[in-house]
Amino acid sequence: MFSFTRALRLGLRGQDVQHLQERLNTLGFDAGLQDGIFGVQTQQAVIQFQTSQGLEADGIVGLATYRALFDLEGRARVLVNLAQRRLYLYLDDILQSSYPVAIGKPSTPTPTGTFAVTEKAMNPGGVFGTRWIRFFEDYGIHGTNNPASIGNAVSNGCIRMFNDDVNFIYAVVTIGTEVRIIPSERSFRTYTVQPGDTLYSIALRFGVSFEDLVRANAGVANTDVIFVGQELVIP
Repeated sequence: MFSFTRALRLGLRGQDVQHLQERLNTLGFDAGLQDGIFGVQTQQAVIQFQTSQGLEADGIVGLATYRALFDLEGRARVLVNLAQRRLYLYLDDILQSSYPVAIGKPSTPTPTGTFAVTEKAMNPGGVFGTRWIRFFEDYGIHGTNNPASIGNAVSNGCIRMFNDDVNFIYAVVTIGTEVRIIPSERSFRTYTVQPGDTLYSIALRFGVSFEDLVRANAGVANTDVIFVGQELVIP
């Protein structure tokens, strides 16, 4: 099985495309030749698979489609850093991606703490954009009809995202997915893992304790699980 490193779509080539074609053919979705070229037939096979799984049938193998294809049960987790105005998506405690967000204005601040997804809705419309993900009382993560607001403290307490970004988050999280919101007083940096890095060397470089680095990255205590290109939160 290959690891998810990029979204696969029409026109791409590579061993990951070949593995995708092998998996689709094994599952009975005719992707054609297993030649590592993402052509129209592979795209149609992906669309058929997505339709069968109730996923957005866009013919693109993003993280949600990848997880469904390979029967992954990895636990998703969302972290929102209010100081950075950024949302981080983890899968099995490994950071997958991050996105800019709008947060609550001073008079209607975003609640902080650890919550869980309690409701999901597609196409709520209006100020909620294309997706709604409730995590606490009337607070949720949602899209927007005002993209210029992203990155600012302007909401009534909800986490506001670009519609394309929240569509992706929506496809990955489930009811019960953890949503942790860090208060604005805590400002974190991020660091992209380079060849030869270990958790110990990264902690030493930034002058933080190994324990704090592990805690900030949801308990990724095994140096063997970090990889080049992975983004770590530096407390």
